[in-house]
Amino acid sequence: MREHSLYESALALAGVSLIAVVGALSVATYDWAIVTGVAILSVDMPILVGFARWIPQSLDEGSTWYDWVAMHLFLASVPLVVIGISFLLVHVHIVCGVLFITSSIISFPLYKRRLDKGPRES
Repeated sequence: MREHSLYESALALAGVSLIAVVGALSVATYDWAIVTGVAILSVDMPILVGFARWIPQSLDEGSTWYDWVAMHLFLASVPLVVIGISFLLVHVHIVCGVLFITSSIISFPLYKRRLDKGPRES
């Protein structure tokens, strides 16, 4: 198994966001959940695509204000996708949105623990 790349993850999340937005825009009725979810994902997709090509440097005492902004946008981009898609799923049914955000929150520490262990020996 090859090593995971943060670039590929950001690009994959941007792709999922685009599919979710296109699916939401094809719905005939618009309520607060769809509008909120589409708005969040519309802001987050360009950020994710940008970070698929560039990951900001760690902050230090010589960092400028735009380094600070880039790092915080980088940290907020993945949770924003989860929240945006949850709002779209809430439109289908409240249980769908709640289950999606719950499973996303549970899967994050499991995925992080696997990354911390390092690649498996084949």
